Amino acid sequence: MFIRTVDDGLARMLRAEIPLPGDDVDIAFCVPTTDWFSGLSRTTVNFFLYDVGPSTRPIPTPHRRVDQDGFVLRRRALPIVDLNYLVSVWSADALREHEVLGLLVGRFAAESVLPPEHLPDDADYATLLTFGGNEQVQTHELWRTVDGGARSSFRLTVSTAADSFDWTEAPAPVTSVVHHISRSVD
Repeated sequence: MFIRTVDDGLARMLRAEIPLPGDDVDIAFCVPTTDWFSGLSRTTVNFFLYDVGPSTRPIPTPHRRVDQDGFVLRRRALPIVDLNYLVSVWSADALREHEVLGLLVGRFAAESVLPPEHLPDDADYATLLTFGGNEQVQTHELWRTVDGGARSSFRLTVSTAADSFDWTEAPAPVTSVVHHISRSVD
C-alpha cells in the first residue's frame, strides 16, 4: 500500500506544484517499453520504479497516538525503504520533452521532502526525496534493461516508511505499585 501512496503523492505534487505546460501532460508509473510508448497519444511523465530496497536512513522510534475515541494506540517502528525511480518524459516532440524534463529537474533538484499535503492525512512519517539517488546504478545501464530506447532522464529516490505494522491499543499505564510481602512457613 505504501508504494501506491507514494505514487499518488508524486502525481499530486506534479499536478499542484509544477507548472506542466497545457493540460495535455499525463503521468504514468510504467515500464517504458516500445509497446507502451507506441500507445501514447500525449506527452507523458513516467516514473519507472526499477528498485525497492532497505534504506540506509535510521529507523524512527515506535509511534504513539490517541484515536478519535481517546484510546492510546502504539505501533512498532516502521522500516525505512528506498523506492528508486527512473523519471523520463515521452513525447513525439523532443523540444517538448526537454521543456517538461527541465521543469521536473528544477523542482526535484530543489525539493528534499514530498510535501505532506500531497500524502494521506494519516501519513505520520516524512517522505524524503533524493534527486539523482541510487548512485550505484547508472542511468544508461537502466535503459539497457527496457526496450523503449534511451531517453533523457534522471533518478529519484524516495525514502519512506513501509506500512509493516498495524496500530494496536497500548496497555493501560501503570498508576500504582503495590508491594506485598508474605512469610513462608517452613
